[in-house]
Amino acid sequence: MFEVGWSEIIIVAVVALVVVGPKDLPLLLRTIGRYAGEAKRYLDAFRSQFDEVVRKADLDLVRKEMNDVRAAVDMEIAQGRNGRMEADHATNR
Repeated sequence: MFEVGWSEIIIVAVVALVVVGPKDLPLLLRTIGRYAGEAKRYLDAFRSQFDEVVRKADLDLVRKEMNDVRAAVDMEIAQGRNGRMEADHATNR
């Protein structure tokens, strides 16, 4: 996603060291790490909920298609029975 090379990391580290100072830099890095971890957890939770919604939507679609197939098969069976009953009645006359 992001392509960061070693040269960019070194530049950011030097700028952070100059701006924040060597005394407060560990605290800043810890805080950034904590926020990055929280953001990752939120994104993972969102992704899992999104995947579950997609999975349920797919299952509902499959369930609807199966019900449509079942209804079509039931209709074919009913038509076959009606045709056979009519044929049996015609032979018994």
